[in-house]
Amino acid sequence: MKKGLLFAGMIAIAGIVMTGCSSLNTNDAAAGTKVAMIPAVYEPVIKHTNVKVEGSAKLNVLFGIFTWGVSSFADRTNIEPTSFMFFMDTKNMVKQGAVYNACKAAKCDMLLNSKYEITTVDYFVFKTIDCKVSGFPAVEVDIVKKDAPKDMKPIPLF
Repeated sequence: MKKGLLFAGMIAIAGIVMTGCSSLNTNDAAAGTKVAMIPAVYEPVIKHTNVKVEGSAKLNVLFGIFTWGVSSFADRTNIEPTSFMFFMDTKNMVKQGAVYNACKAAKCDMLLNSKYEITTVDYFVFKTIDCKVSGFPAVEVDIVKKDAPKDMKPIPLF
């Protein structure tokens, strides 16, 4: 009988310990506030040289799906918007590769006044695209905070 009471007491204590309490805290007062953020405007300071540089890239395309030849791309080169959501734009791809090669060779961040010469050889199922780019090298040396324009509207956070 002592063992039965001891066992029942242990189960009761375990039940009390294992059963937890939960509480819900809501803060309805914060929903009524109107918070807005005015974005900061930054402009890069760019230093350029007057010596023209060139770069090139070559891309091979099989059946319009499989591509090889360009493995490095320049970031932030919004050359042209793509017209298809799921398909790669091969001309933009080869342009970005040529810009990357030109910037890497000139040790710069971007090309100013860039001009592209694209040569495409199409055999219906196989295509080669050659791109040569030329432009003036530029380097971002600093960034400057500007005052926000007076007509800029605040961005609501909620």
